[in-house]
Amino acid sequence: MYELVGRNEIPNRRLGKQIRFSRAAIMRWLDSWSSQGAKEGQ
Repeated sequence: MYELVGRNEIPNRRLGKQIRFSRAAIMRWLDSWSSQGAKEGQ
């Protein structure tokens, strides 16, 4: 997770030193990631 956040590959927000994730943003990110994998597999 920290590597993905560091590379800005996963949606996140920082609150001071804490890293916060929006459930909705993560779900959208997962949906787009899985659909890209399906397209590449065709």
